Amino acid sequence: MNSVVKYPVRVLSLFLLMIAALYWLVLVLVCHPLTSFHITRQNHERVRRIYARGCRVGYAVFKLWGLRISSNHQHSRLPTDRPIVLVASHHSSLDMCFLLGLLEDTFGGRNLRFVARPGLDKGIPTISYYIKQYCYSLSRAGAFKARHQKEDKRLMAEFSKKINQENGVLTIFPEGVKPRHLPEHSRPFITQGLSVILENMPNALVVPLAIKGSGEFYSTPRKWRQLVRGVPRFGVSVNVSLLPPLEPSDYADNAALIQHCEELIHREYLRLKQGPTRLSYDATIDSDCEEVC
Repeated sequence: MNSVVKYPVRVLSLFLLMIAALYWLVLVLVCHPLTSFHITRQNHERVRRIYARGCRVGYAVFKLWGLRISSNHQHSRLPTDRPIVLVASHHSSLDMCFLLGLLEDTFGGRNLRFVARPGLDKGIPTISYYIKQYCYSLSRAGAFKARHQKEDKRLMAEFSKKINQENGVLTIFPEGVKPRHLPEHSRPFITQGLSVILENMPNALVVPLAIKGSGEFYSTPRKWRQLVRGVPRFGVSVNVSLLPPLEPSDYADNAALIQHCEELIHREYLRLKQGPTRLSYDATIDSDCEEVC
């Protein structure tokens, strides 16, 4: 982009971002008491719908940037009598919101539970509350750093066993948090966390999921001086593609399953990057899920 045009566009995007931040703040302040009320009464169905609709309303404001979102989740039919490990690529802090909004009814009325990076379980109204109630945050023991590895594995194993017993849906982003300067899908999977989950969820079906475009649209600034440089971009398309489920018993071990899962996500990301925007795998997902069910 020509520098004469680039800086005015960034200033316009920053101005729209300030409007969007106020919009999200109002939405969060409205949703927080509602979700707190229903969580205390164990009304998880209402909590799921409030978060899903809140996220859809929230990222609708990003249409000011010309954001387009497409997904093939409407064509997927996944079993409801088995736990599911959703393995997703990760490019932006908005990925959790995209998944909560788009996949509301994909898993038979079950709440999406996430393995969250350190720090997300506190300080963010509504989002942090959801993470505390439904997700696992690495902030208690660190992101598998050497001195905390034993404790974190134990805590994650306990959480995974609980999800396995409840036939829940556990979502993990094995790519982890990338530096802003790296392009999308540029880091290999960090396998420790996913290995612990698979070991303690032996009944789970593994579902790969590829996200393309969320990092191109918005990458969270880590420092204030990056704010203008890290504003959302105009005219970006975000694609969310659910891939056919994988049966762990078909693989020699969890390492082989994780490697195959990473290869599938990488190939699908490259396909989405090359275009066209129409998502494939629809018929494959239907046929594979019918076999698994």
